[in-house]
Amino acid sequence: MDGPTAEMRRPVSGGYQVAPVTTVSLVEQVLARLEALFAAGAFQPGERLNEARLAADMQVSRGPLREAARMLAQRGWLVTQANRGFFVRRFELSEVREIYQARRTLETVALQETLPAMSEEEAAGLQAAFAEIEAHASSPDDPAFITAIMAFHRKICALGKNRVLLRAFDEAARDTMLMIAFIGGVKANPDEFVRRNRRILELLLSRDATAAAKEIRSYIDIGFSEVEDYIAAQLESGR
Repeated sequence: MDGPTAEMRRPVSGGYQVAPVTTVSLVEQVLARLEALFAAGAFQPGERLNEARLAADMQVSRGPLREAARMLAQRGWLVTQANRGFFVRRFELSEVREIYQARRTLETVALQETLPAMSEEEAAGLQAAFAEIEAHASSPDDPAFITAIMAFHRKICALGKNRVLLRAFDEAARDTMLMIAFIGGVKANPDEFVRRNRRILELLLSRDATAAAKEIRSYIDIGFSEVEDYIAAQLESGR
């Protein structure tokens, strides 16, 4: 039997031989491409995923594409239909309401006991995250704008130092970003979104949990009304 390969002679971790990860897998690359297409609004609710065209465009076989699609189905962005393939998820109004209610609860609960003890490092992290919102505000249709907004609000939720709540936020945030992609990006005046998030930041930095929670609830309600109007119009048109 041949001796161990160079990879198998790498340093041992926990008693096991561990080979270093040197490249991103093909499936992960395809997944990243699909995520970018979703963020850019390339897919519409209920649309069937054209596997042949997408595989040809990405110059990959259908195997990696289907594996990436299955991962998005586990996330809830796609749904499968027997013998028909993958379809882009549709949102019911009740789901939209629940997602935004969850965000309101998660972000405001995170503040109640922990904000007064917020560290300087956490405060700096909030300021840096808000700076990203400002940096992308001139291009509200760019997915980077909503990504920056959600990253800022994730920082808020992270103040609670509760990993379970943070995982719940991540799930709600993914759904929020998908819905916003469906409506073509932020439709309200982007300056208003920046202004409201700046006000939230100011209240957080002043350690005023009650006022910050009130402002967050009001802010999230604006986003909900935009998506609600879009979903209602979709249902009314029968799409």
